[in-house]
Amino acid sequence: VSTTQANDAIRNRLFPTNGVHNGEEVGIRLAHFQITGRLGSGGMGAVFKAIDLELSRDVALKILHPSSSQDASLIARFRNEARACAHLNHDNIARVYYAGNQDGMYFIAYEYATGRTIRDVIVENGRLGVAETINYAIQITLALNHTAAAGIVHRDIKPSNIMLTNSGRVKVVDLGLARRDTTDSIGDITVAGTTLGTFDYIAPEQARDPRNADGRSDIYSLGCTMYHMLTGRPPYPEGTALQKLLDHQGKSPPDPRTLNSSVPEEIAAIMRKMMANDPDARYQAPGLLLNDLIQMAQILGLHSVPAEGIVWRKPGPSSVRQPLGAVWVFVSVLLICLTAVFLDRAPRSARVTDNVLNETADLGKQVSDLSHAEANSTLSSGGASGVAKSVPGPAEQSTAANPDK
Repeated sequence: VSTTQANDAIRNRLFPTNGVHNGEEVGIRLAHFQITGRLGSGGMGAVFKAIDLELSRDVALKILHPSSSQDASLIARFRNEARACAHLNHDNIARVYYAGNQDGMYFIAYEYATGRTIRDVIVENGRLGVAETINYAIQITLALNHTAAAGIVHRDIKPSNIMLTNSGRVKVVDLGLARRDTTDSIGDITVAGTTLGTFDYIAPEQARDPRNADGRSDIYSLGCTMYHMLTGRPPYPEGTALQKLLDHQGKSPPDPRTLNSSVPEEIAAIMRKMMANDPDARYQAPGLLLNDLIQMAQILGLHSVPAEGIVWRKPGPSSVRQPLGAVWVFVSVLLICLTAVFLDRAPRSARVTDNVLNETADLGKQVSDLSHAEANSTLSSGGASGVAKSVPGPAEQSTAANPDK
């Protein structure tokens, strides 16, 4: 069998012409990656779960579709995605491990993370809660702050490009449209007169000319994404692509409270600033937006959990009872010390020892009763500071790499 025939056979196993996937991709090797299953597919290609045979770890292998491999502009976008990610190292951005081309099959190996996209969560469960939205928005803004520091503009922030791991951590994916602020316009993959981005979330200046997009354009798209999270739909869901572009450029930002009355005015005000038509009227940097979002999180009673990648959650009941637990430990240690002192003087009187032990037991019972009473009060009232359940992480379903592009 010739090399060409062998490669064609591999392509047919990866992308069957009949669209039926029955596991034929399992076992295929590209470089030092061996495919173990299929995760999803999109317009430009598909994402497979694979194992890195060199490092013995799972990866998400994004492979360009054979039809896209014949288009120089799509190949350029694919390579651009890998190069943009290579300059980034952040917990809220999917890391790229490797990029290659094997006999015309272009692929990128990403870190593998189980979870779902925000879009998938909304489709399945409807709009998100206010606390969830702020939690995710803070993490996305942290990612954008990192890309901005690296001089990179994402240019395609949207719900389907935001992965949520099972622990609730955000992973921003798909930097296929990203560009470096220092990129010479001659070498940019963007072509004048071509609209790059997603019409439901695109900033007005980016719609006019993608080469004009900067970090403020990503902030606008994040505002549209927050609107979708809070209402279950994008800001301008009706009409043709052209009508949506005109709405983004000519209309005032819609108020999410018209569809979700639980949204506080403070959050609506933040979103109005994020989605201002004029870039100069928006937050001028992700760090400035981050300050307001964190302040909003504190108002909502959310606290950061650094051990889980700075996930913002409401404290559980155990955190409210923690001070009383510390009192119990202190009293216990004190009682043990007092008992030891009195027992050391036991020869003077066995009766004294008995009295001390009895008093120790009584005091311990009082502290125990107080602890139970505090716990019951917390559970019945929701806690003194508005205790609520942790913001839930989504169930396992997908991976950190997004095939939609």
